[in-house]
Amino acid sequence: MNSSRLTLTVLALAACLGAANAQTFNPSVEVTNAYEGKPVDARKQDLAMQIPDSLLVFDYDFDYSVFDNPYKGSYEFSPYLINMKPEPVPYAGRNFYLRAGAGYSLHPELAVMYAPKTSGRWKLDFYDSFQGYLGAYRHIRGYGFSSREGYLADNHDGKTFSGHDLENDLGLNLRGDFRRSALTLGVNYKLLTVADTVITHLYNEASARLRFALKPGQKATFEAVADGKIGGDNMTYLGNGYALSNKEVNARFLAGAEILPNTRFLLEAGTAVGVYSRVIVTSVADVWATPKLAWSYGPLTVSAGVKSAHIFVWDPKSKSLVPQHQKKSALLYPDAHLNLRILDQGLSLYADATGGNDINAFSKLLARNHFFNQVYQLSYSWVPTLDNTVVRYKATAGLRGQVAGALQYNLFASYAYIENNLLDGLLISTRTPVNPVPLAAAFSYEDMKLLTAGVDLAWKSDRIAAAGNFRYNKAEYLNPSTRINDVLYVPLPDFTAEGSVTYNWAERIYVGVSADFSSERAAFFVVPSYVDLGVSAEYRFNRRTSFWAKGGNLLNQTIQKSLTRAENGVYFTAGICLNF
Repeated sequence: MNSSRLTLTVLALAACLGAANAQTFNPSVEVTNAYEGKPVDARKQDLAMQIPDSLLVFDYDFDYSVFDNPYKGSYEFSPYLINMKPEPVPYAGRNFYLRAGAGYSLHPELAVMYAPKTSGRWKLDFYDSFQGYLGAYRHIRGYGFSSREGYLADNHDGKTFSGHDLENDLGLNLRGDFRRSALTLGVNYKLLTVADTVITHLYNEASARLRFALKPGQKATFEAVADGKIGGDNMTYLGNGYALSNKEVNARFLAGAEILPNTRFLLEAGTAVGVYSRVIVTSVADVWATPKLAWSYGPLTVSAGVKSAHIFVWDPKSKSLVPQHQKKSALLYPDAHLNLRILDQGLSLYADATGGNDINAFSKLLARNHFFNQVYQLSYSWVPTLDNTVVRYKATAGLRGQVAGALQYNLFASYAYIENNLLDGLLISTRTPVNPVPLAAAFSYEDMKLLTAGVDLAWKSDRIAAAGNFRYNKAEYLNPSTRINDVLYVPLPDFTAEGSVTYNWAERIYVGVSADFSSERAAFFVVPSYVDLGVSAEYRFNRRTSFWAKGGNLLNQTIQKSLTRAENGVYFTAGICLNF
């Protein structure tokens, strides 16, 4: 009985549901292609065949676009050279580098660097660098000096004289990298030998440099730098010996602390000392200190202070006609800096106002002109051999930054008032023993106002590396020397430029061109302009060995970087480079 009732109940519910569905039922039939057969849906019976796994996972994605990089079409398609470039050498904790070459005329080059394997926070490397010139020099003569409209240039008679200018630097660098600080120590020995038909220099110099600094990002600021030199120049002039001993010390320290958020108080101080004996007996010391405040707010960084300085001199007027280092220092100089970051890592506006002293140490003068004849200037001139330069003020403004990570640039302009500025000069004396034309390269010290504008550019990409700079100088010379037995100054060139471009193909072949230009320099006499054009090439056999060559003065010009000396003609140098 119960089963009969249950059966009737189920039938009644089914009838009700059927009636409800019948109200929305669509009797039409729609034919679509919603179902698409796919090979994966119609699998055949697997056969037990020995098929390599590589065929089961074969990549059917071919690239037939031969006109896309790196193929460039069939005419430039070189499949065997696409990836043939030297790979970086895995760092093994040590490194050895050697570059050596020679050619004609003889410009020998040698550069050696060895970094032994070190561990931890200490790094050590040894280096040696040798370069120079050995060969013929062109005759430089003066014309028309009695009328103050002279010309100092090659007399084009084809005659030359022999000489050399060779320099070697040997040293080591030790670096310690700690969690909050860094320490560096450098030791160097320099040998300079110079000779022509009138003078010889044999200059030896031992130097050391020590630097300790706290790393950025700390509340305290500290940096201390000290370097010292002990040298001696065994010079001969017309067969007579004139020795000079020099001891030079430069020291500087910077200390400060954060006194307010984004504000620091800084104290910077230093000294430059020169002590000379034998042919020149004099001593000089420049001592200075600069307290200042530095602010940093977002993209703006500003520091401002006042620099006080004084020059102390002890000069017994030993063998010179005039005392040495007699230019007096100013008492106060500006020291202000501003940097505004306009675009992150892209563009910055900066401005500086500075000033200070320079004692013009003997090592600086000899480095600037290897043929400098200090005895000639000491004995036959009213101009001191060693004197101080005082920069009363120098204002600079500029823009610097980078574009697309490849181009770096710096555009700037500056204006300075400088007393006793160091310039190249020419000594013309009526009392000199040199016969028949009494000319000698010397240094002049002149008061001047100097406007300078310039641009520095650098480009670095996978294929091209380039760098260059351009300078424009507009100088007003306030009290130029005009007396006989004075050093007649040689003005700064109005325009100078230098640059180089190197192109590499697959990081295996490197080809470059360089140029160095200086415009004419004219005052009491004229020093001609020049263009030093050079080329270079390098072929890397592998990641460790390469062959290089370069040429210079391809226009065969008389290049008077030293007023009275000019190397003779075109030269080429070739050599080898090893990197292990």
